[in-house]
Amino acid sequence: MVIWRAKKSFGSGVGNNSRQRRVVRLLALAAAAVIGVSGLAPAAPAEAANSVAAGIIRVDAPNPVSYIYLNSDYTQQYTSRTLGGNAFYQNGGPPSAYPVVVDLATGANLTRSTGTRTFGGTGTITDPFWLETSGAMVSPQNTLVLTQRLSHVPGTEYMRNDISITNNGAATRSLQFGQFGDCYFNGSDSGTSNVEPGKMVQCIKGDKAMSLIDSSGGAVFAGGYFGGVRFAVQSPLVGTANADKCWVSSATIGSCAVNVDNGFGMAWATDIAPGETAVRTAYLSYTQDLAFVDLVPGSSVSTNQASIGETVKYTLSLRNAGPTPRATTSSRLRCPLAWLLKRRLAMAHTTPSQVRGRSRLWLREKPRVSPFPLEPRSQAYIRRR
Repeated sequence: MVIWRAKKSFGSGVGNNSRQRRVVRLLALAAAAVIGVSGLAPAAPAEAANSVAAGIIRVDAPNPVSYIYLNSDYTQQYTSRTLGGNAFYQNGGPPSAYPVVVDLATGANLTRSTGTRTFGGTGTITDPFWLETSGAMVSPQNTLVLTQRLSHVPGTEYMRNDISITNNGAATRSLQFGQFGDCYFNGSDSGTSNVEPGKMVQCIKGDKAMSLIDSSGGAVFAGGYFGGVRFAVQSPLVGTANADKCWVSSATIGSCAVNVDNGFGMAWATDIAPGETAVRTAYLSYTQDLAFVDLVPGSSVSTNQASIGETVKYTLSLRNAGPTPRATTSSRLRCPLAWLLKRRLAMAHTTPSQVRGRSRLWLREKPRVSPFPLEPRSQAYIRRR
């Protein structure tokens, strides 16, 4: 088996912001990418007794996260040992944190139904624990299926949040969807906020901050008073004057430095064609030192079918989308069975954080079917020194 490899020392080219929080755009969700390439650096050693079950991830001490919950109504809770409590307000009922969907054609906030819960994962970097709730929206919007997946690797101080909407209707839908949370710091329900357009929104209490971070790109944010935040994300927000603002009441925009009963929210807008699914990814973090490498691999092929003796060109790319530079990285593309590497073309560095290369493969044996179907898949990984 022949393996084509590309090696490059990557730098992200991203500097620290004025609030000294090293959190910027993270890994964009892509079919060719796997969570195992992120190179996450655990904050504490993980324990063997960590587990996942329907609606709950349990994480033992000394890991910074205690529990992650995802209910059938899509509400979620994130419990941290670092701050000694819950991330979101909860007073006898479900947590005040959930996904939000808005119909941009009408401006209506769509109602979630009760979804089906599933779970899985082994808790490793390559196979994180995950919780998922999925179900149709309440009629007459039940041709839309909302899915939320929370993923966590024990030892890390953050959680991945994937929100997806599938359009099972006959017409394209213009939708806005995202996340809302009423912030809560170890028994304290008030604080200030910070909005960094294109990156994140934060709830702040003293020297502590929890961050809602855009990974997919294109999100807008709302911070400040939780009632104003909830109004903002439950209304058309993307592309409006209210985007990336802080609220001091349910109806008034003001300074992010005002101490209020704070919350945060984010939203993306997109058109979803019939039969298509839109997916957006965010991270929730309790740490200010959210530094890691995100290797995003990609591959393409010059034709999706080939006959004996035909030469096919594969293109392999590797990009560091994380905020931290990383040397000694590799990406590999395995040759299909019965193929030989005929020629490798020179690598082309398209950006400081991206490398591309091309290889030509030649079919040497008669395949079981002809023409031979081709499907390129790539994987990136960090080589330990």
